Order: sequence, then C-alpha cells, then structure tokens
Amino acid sequence: MTTAPVPQNERQLQLLSCIARHGQALSARDLAAQTGQPLSTVYRQLLALKKWGLVQEHQHSGHYEAGPLA
Repeated sequence: MTTAPVPQNERQLQLLSCIARHGQALSARDLAAQTGQPLSTVYRQLLALKKWGLVQEHQHSGHYEAGPLA
C-alpha cells in the first residue's frame, strides 16, 4: 500500500502530529524517518514551528518536543 505524499502546506502539521503521537522528544532524523520528509525539509519546517512556539528544542540533546503554544 502506498501513501499519497503530504502536501507542502501540511508538512508542519505532519511533524506536530508525529511529535504528539510519540509522546516524547524526537530528533530531526527520527522525525524525517517517521514522516518520510527529507531531513533538510524537516529542519526548515522545525524552524518555523520553533518561531511560533509550537515546538521547542532541548538545549543539550537537540531533540524536539511540543512547545508552550502547542
């Protein structure tokens, strides 16, 4: 079974959904693997999510989790 690609305007939502389902902080590599998005795309999307407070990055591990506004 193949899945349809996620539209570009929904990629941030896909990352947020993945983080929420997982229940703990994830690395960008883990997010890329779980969503099928290229790593460079994941980093670009995470920058926007961090800017809006929807995702936060752990200072020491570099993993991402839901932010204060999520």
